[in-house]
Amino acid sequence: MKSILKAIDYIHSNNIIHRDLKPDNIMIQNMNDLSSICLIDFGLSIINYDTFENDYCGTLKFMAPELIDKKFYNKVYIYMTF
Repeated sequence: MKSILKAIDYIHSNNIIHRDLKPDNIMIQNMNDLSSICLIDFGLSIINYDTFENDYCGTLKFMAPELIDKKFYNKVYIYMTF
């Protein structure tokens, strides 16, 4: 879990939001080192998310309640909940 959070922190520090995080999009690079993860499938990701609109996207089963309820979210909200 720590490796996943580090990966998310890394992409957020580079102004990227994945927007479809789910077990299917987290790969283990080395089975002998379960902390060696890689995030994949950036098809719904956005860059420079200071200016994005609140899109309804992602896999419903793994979607945040804020998205399902179509509530406002932005960069500040994401960091507050992270």
